[in-house]
Amino acid sequence: MNKKLSLSTLIGVCLFCCSTAAIGQVGIGVEVPHGSAELEIKSNNKGVLIPRIAEANRPLAPENGLLIYQTDGQPGFYYFTGTSWQRLAAGENPFADTKTYNAAESATYKQGQVVTYNGSTYVANVDAPTGTPGASAAYKVIAAKGDTGSTGTGGGTIIPFASGEAINLTTTLGGIGNQMAAVGFGNSVSGLNRSGGIINMNSAGGKNMAFVVPRDGVITSLSGFFSSSNAYSFIGSTLNISAQLYMGDNNGGFTPIPGAFVTMAPGLTGLMAIGDTCNGTTTGLSIPVTAGTRLMLVFGADVVAGIDIASNLSGYVGAGLAIN
Repeated sequence: MNKKLSLSTLIGVCLFCCSTAAIGQVGIGVEVPHGSAELEIKSNNKGVLIPRIAEANRPLAPENGLLIYQTDGQPGFYYFTGTSWQRLAAGENPFADTKTYNAAESATYKQGQVVTYNGSTYVANVDAPTGTPGASAAYKVIAAKGDTGSTGTGGGTIIPFASGEAINLTTTLGGIGNQMAAVGFGNSVSGLNRSGGIINMNSAGGKNMAFVVPRDGVITSLSGFFSSSNAYSFIGSTLNISAQLYMGDNNGGFTPIPGAFVTMAPGLTGLMAIGDTCNGTTTGLSIPVTAGTRLMLVFGADVVAGIDIASNLSGYVGAGLAIN
């Protein structure tokens, strides 16, 4: 009897030890759990359902690492960090819910809330952070505002002009009947007369060489260029090529804008060959123009020294106007 009892006791102890070892790890859907897992669940078509609770029902004294699924507010998986609940946001843009810092709303911020303040970006370290970003440990800076660079000088807008084909300019004795040419953007019209200081474009063969200023601005400089397309003899005389900016009215009349003028150098004198050039730039201008103003650039030639002569010369011209 004693031998049977002793044998039964031994078998019971062995079974107890084996059972204890067997339930040290739990496997669901798998006979032998992985050695590194206390719990292993295996399934080809099912998942694990984590407890789903409302934000107001979160455990009051959670263990560090506790995992829940929150069903309201900002739904998602949350885990407890030891001090606060942190939402799992893998694959999401952490800046998608970025807010501009508002002291009146800061009590509603959750840990991880991204805010911007005075040009820098911060993240809340805790729920309901106190203080001001940049001055409080409740916020961590993640993108600080850089130093403001120096302001560039800014050259303004450049309006380019080009004649395309050669223009024709004429001088007359006394200069009263001189004929000029208006230049546009790859085109031009020659044979313009200036009567009483006004150029009437209604008689320019229907060609429009003016552009409209789209905004208020200030004319700051004007440059011009001339290249002779023929050979000439101006022995004993000197001619200057110039470009003048004109402003239009609503009736096709254009008047010169005082100061918006450039004379090209050197002056034309003596024998000239094909391709001889002259150019010039006028800087330091401060001439205001308003939106809607029509501007037109006109080239002309004048005898400025020596023998007064009547002449007809042609050449290719270009120019640039700067408006700030």
